[in-house]
Amino acid sequence: MKIVLISCASTQQVGEFPARVLYKSPLFRRSLAYAEEVLQPDYIYIISSQYHVIKLDTMIKNYDVALKRFTKLQKKNWGKLVTQQLKDNGHSLEESEFTILAGKDYVNPLADHLAKINEPLEGMRHGFRFQFLNQELAQHQNIANG
Repeated sequence: MKIVLISCASTQQVGEFPARVLYKSPLFRRSLAYAEEVLQPDYIYIISSQYHVIKLDTMIKNYDVALKRFTKLQKKNWGKLVTQQLKDNGHSLEESEFTILAGKDYVNPLADHLAKINEPLEGMRHGFRFQFLNQELAQHQNIANG
């Protein structure tokens, strides 16, 4: 089972929207496009400091909670909640392959709980992540258009 986890974004629509629409940052939009078009996993979820694991079409309201402001213990507990929700959704933490499109604040609390993790954006700063995603999408589209 291939699962992609995409971190939420602080740039959000105001009001209640499906999760895929609520987050409007360019990096989030590119990460979602990369997941859907290039990776084509079995499942895609958004990992959120507020809502933990969110299905793309779940209706949620905007919020102002940032994982980077959490204490070490709060991040650890957040990671436990996220992994419990993944299990509750029927995913094996040992057998599923997780691709995480997020920074270290999101990856680190999950790393001890997930057996197979891919981090294509690992170590990249924001601008380089965006550039990488754009290049991957363009290459995929060139191949698809053939």
